Amino acid sequence: MNLPEWRVVRVMLAVGLIFVLGIFTGRWTAPRPNGTRFRPLPPPLQAQGSPDVAINHMLAYIDLSSAQIAAIRPLLEKWAAETRNAAPFSEERKEAFLKYAPMIRRELKPDQLDAYDAMTEATKARATRRQRMRP
Repeated sequence: MNLPEWRVVRVMLAVGLIFVLGIFTGRWTAPRPNGTRFRPLPPPLQAQGSPDVAINHMLAYIDLSSAQIAAIRPLLEKWAAETRNAAPFSEERKEAFLKYAPMIRRELKPDQLDAYDAMTEATKARATRRQRMRP
């Protein structure tokens, strides 16, 4: 099967044109971003008692300064020590969260409070939803 050179070149150009047109069609018909800010997934159950994971989760929502992180870390360490033996999404964890959330809130600037309140409300709703799912 010996194809003439011009036919090979023509087939290669056709395949290249199909590829380029596919890219343009995909870009043209792809859904547009809706402008909502990315919200990270909650930390996995194994890491929920870790202050470092909690701070990283907070940093995804709130732009914390190093002084704020230094002030919040001891609160998170106390919270982690209190809930170390509690089951994930238990009532004991929820009570500890509700106890320490206002203490952390006091360390934030006024422009950070809305984002923190949204984060805590999402956490409360997720915990309530998971508690209802548990047998």
